[in-house]
Amino acid sequence: LAPNVLLMTRHFNRVSTWMSATILSQKTAQGRADMLSYFINLQRQLMYLSNFNGMFEVHACLSSSHVRRLQLSWN
Repeated sequence: LAPNVLLMTRHFNRVSTWMSATILSQKTAQGRADMLSYFINLQRQLMYLSNFNGMFEVHACLSSSHVRRLQLSWN
């Protein structure tokens, strides 16, 4: 009944999953930490631009369970 809302939801999920895969594909803890830092800075820039959908895509990625468990990378 709402094809545009479904497309937006699919895009949101696809982008946040891609970001998670990008972080997890790094071979070292330092590489993952660098990607985490990049996405945190990206989230700040999206907030500055008032792109709240993009900001929450990054938030969904960073708060997902498989990214939150990266203890060495977050430290």
